[in-house]
Amino acid sequence: MKTIKSHDGHFSRCEWLINNAEGFVLDVGCENKKLFPDLIPGKPIPKEVNKKVESVIALDILPLKFPDFIQAKASFLPFKDYTFDTVVLGDILEHLHLPLFGITEATRVSKNKVLISVPNEWEWSPDKRPFETTYHLHFFDLTKLTELLIQAGSYSWETIRIEGGGWSFFCVEIKKS
Repeated sequence: MKTIKSHDGHFSRCEWLINNAEGFVLDVGCENKKLFPDLIPGKPIPKEVNKKVESVIALDILPLKFPDFIQAKASFLPFKDYTFDTVVLGDILEHLHLPLFGITEATRVSKNKVLISVPNEWEWSPDKRPFETTYHLHFFDLTKLTELLIQAGSYSWETIRIEGGGWSFFCVEIKKS
């Protein structure tokens, strides 16, 4: 497995998600459009955003208010099969009661690929570890993540580790074509 070292692993995993997305994108668990904040209908895509991204639909369980937002659960996506070129699951699986459903739904509505990032909290510096919080329901190591991908019947995938600044994340690209 390839490891990317940076000064800030948290920022670098966001950058990886953005740089690997393409076409019509569904950002699941969008958290106020943090990954694609400037992609607003009718406005040009900023230079710092990946030029391969044409448009983004943001989805979250919370009732957020901005253009192209849909309120829904990651485990029950309200779209037809093969609707999006890319589906992004950026730091969402650890919050889901059933992360398996999050992956299977994302692969169902994706034509080409699913991009996933999950925190590798076992390798975070002690001051960043949230193991005693209630908002992370799952803690992924490489074995647990791989077992989940196999259980989801995922196509082929590539996993990389991004580290830096006391953070560590696993990033996965599930390739459907």
